[in-house]
Amino acid sequence: MSETATPSSPTLRYIEQEFGKKLTTAEMYEGAAKVDPYIWHCIYRRIKGQASTFNLYQKFAQQSTEGKHPTKGDLLRHRPFLIDPLRDAAQIKAYMKGRQVGVSEIMISEEVWFLSTHPQKKWMHTFHRKESAEDFSNTRISEALAETERIRALLGTPNQVGTKKIGEGYLFIRSTHNPGMGEGVDIDGITFDEVDRMRRGVEDAFKEGLESSSYGLIRYVSTPSIPGRGIAKHWERSDKKHWFVRCQKCNKAQAIRFPDNYIQVKELQKGMDVAVEGTWMFLCDRPDCRGMLDRLRGEWVAEFPGVTEISGYHMPQAIFLNHTATSIMNKRARVEHISLWDNYVLGVPSQSMAEILTDTHIDRCCVNFEWPVVRRTRDWYNICVGVDWGNANWVVVTGRNTHTNHSYVLNAFKVDDTGESLESAREIISRLHAYDPDMVVADAGYGKDRNPLLQEAFGDRFWICRYNPASTKKQTSLDTKWTEGNRVVLIDRTTTLKTMCNHIKLGRLGFPAQQTQDSLNLRAHLLALRPMIHEENGEVWETIEASGPDHLAHALGYGLLALQKLEELSTFEFSFMTAR
Repeated sequence: MSETATPSSPTLRYIEQEFGKKLTTAEMYEGAAKVDPYIWHCIYRRIKGQASTFNLYQKFAQQSTEGKHPTKGDLLRHRPFLIDPLRDAAQIKAYMKGRQVGVSEIMISEEVWFLSTHPQKKWMHTFHRKESAEDFSNTRISEALAETERIRALLGTPNQVGTKKIGEGYLFIRSTHNPGMGEGVDIDGITFDEVDRMRRGVEDAFKEGLESSSYGLIRYVSTPSIPGRGIAKHWERSDKKHWFVRCQKCNKAQAIRFPDNYIQVKELQKGMDVAVEGTWMFLCDRPDCRGMLDRLRGEWVAEFPGVTEISGYHMPQAIFLNHTATSIMNKRARVEHISLWDNYVLGVPSQSMAEILTDTHIDRCCVNFEWPVVRRTRDWYNICVGVDWGNANWVVVTGRNTHTNHSYVLNAFKVDDTGESLESAREIISRLHAYDPDMVVADAGYGKDRNPLLQEAFGDRFWICRYNPASTKKQTSLDTKWTEGNRVVLIDRTTTLKTMCNHIKLGRLGFPAQQTQDSLNLRAHLLALRPMIHEENGEVWETIEASGPDHLAHALGYGLLALQKLEELSTFEFSFMTAR
């Protein structure tokens, strides 16, 4: 049992009231475990065969008086920063974390504790990929459910990869890659693990299963990626709790931040790629102090206490004693992409990745012409349309000018869905007829019931666009493939978006100088695009993601694909800069 794994007075009073008598020590802990997941964890769990604990401060203090030093195993087991998050009963929690800080273990504990102490309840734990879900089930969860005789007794039938009976409840392990995996499953809690790697738009499909539950518990867990996406989005809406430690010299409480607390105290040795231990230290952020930080103890401090329903925790590797300042800085020296170090070590969205497009890029493309162009005239040819479907449907019209032979964005607008089925699709068709478009390309994802209407309206001029799953590195082709038979164009998402952005950077597409809501929306959706670096099993690759709405960017990409098809060129070889 941990030194601090003792039921609190309110918990103890509650248990005694329930039992109606003075408790024995065993009864006290058993009763406490039913209402306190931290006590439950310490009783039921074992980590690599050892008694599960979070706080070894008293042991370290004793070792210090004896002139001894903590073992590596003790450093790994000392994680006091996990106690409060495990005990936190908030309906929604968000963990923005570095890698290997122990959050997965407390997630498993909370889920199994909840199911074993709340009869007939269900919890779902999700991952972005089927393989990740299966690996987590077969290793982390299966190992956790076999650690002790107590926890093995909770496991019933079925005991499968995707479904495990825990007490009288059920734990489901699912992949969010297919939104249908979350349909029709009523649940009381859900953990979105590695939420930054999830496909955009699928979260709501899985959360629908919570609607009939009186608990409705949601846990977001992830290393971050880019600002405004995934866990960073939920963190920004939370109370933003940081782990504060104190300076041993001036007693100032502070969160460990880079670069404020990462102080180099020794020169790097010549010819060495990495620094020797002790080169960097975690020191007070006050330049006139620079005392040592006491990382053995700390407390969670919220930036915005009590003002939001999301309880947020930031967990960088620096709060874990197993990581020293030097070891962390050595990781920075070795990493190929600093953004991965930001994400995995500091546990923050990457600020080092520059935007793909900036306001300056778009400003250079702005031209004074009558905008929006709402119909086809003799001034325009090769008019192509891109459509991105959704609850709001986004449309971009592009075309080439007969006088300058340059390409321009002629219009950009959205049409919201209404209560009447397919009404929005019919309105889009009505507006597009005025252009007599040469090609229309619409995405396949949300257009299964709408694309047939466009096919009927525009015949062989209509194409359906499908993205290759580039984010899982399983591209079937990096080259755009047009299939005449089923009118499908298959493209690589990342390559297409990067190519579109490069055309804009090179001034090969004219934008309106007028600032209307539609033109501002188009600009905002383009500026939301961000490069995102992925790493898995030693492989590193890049995709294009978004820090906010990006529908018009995709619609524009479809329109440019069509222009490229009509011109039968691999790149757009034109410049409109002289047309100003």
